[in-house]
Amino acid sequence: MNVFIRSPLIRNAVFAGTIYGASEFTQQTLRGDDKYDYGHIGRVALTGLLFYGPLCHYFYRALDNAWKGTTTRVIMKKLVLDQTIAGPVSVGGFYIVLDVLEGKKDIFAEAKVKTLPSWGACLLFWPPVQIINFKYVAPKHRVVYVSILTYIWANFLCFMKSKRESTQIVPHTSAALMESAAVVKMSPEIKKRLANPIAKLESAE
Repeated sequence: MNVFIRSPLIRNAVFAGTIYGASEFTQQTLRGDDKYDYGHIGRVALTGLLFYGPLCHYFYRALDNAWKGTTTRVIMKKLVLDQTIAGPVSVGGFYIVLDVLEGKKDIFAEAKVKTLPSWGACLLFWPPVQIINFKYVAPKHRVVYVSILTYIWANFLCFMKSKRESTQIVPHTSAALMESAAVVKMSPEIKKRLANPIAKLESAE
């Protein structure tokens, strides 16, 4: 217990693993599956524990060490790096790590199909979240804050993961984000603002 309290890395990793596992449990509940696939829930939780939590911990610490302060210029630098580096890495890594845990032969096949549309949704969802993160959230609370918002985002990724056919992916992107937002009872105004740019993205496909 002392190690958990003293180590931000362990604390953040466990928290992220819990969020990811809870998100997959939520998705299976919403789908109305006949029975819960606890094996898959565990693998998703491990992905958060071993991949997402540590990635965020070290990445945000590096950003804070490189650029200190909350000026607009500093925030924009962090935001651009977050969305162009951490964004695609965390999204693609989600599918790859899960495929490794599932023992698939081609661990990159799913990531090749799903990373780009998922990253597109990421670019719409995360920037306003990260502006608040970089400007107002203390570094020691940063991964916890991001993980709370990740509950919405991880619901979306779990939804995308459940889609087996590539033709299912882009048409369901907006619906998936709206479903994820509904899990935490997001206000209608925020959902409307989130839906409009995603709809434009899908209509351009």
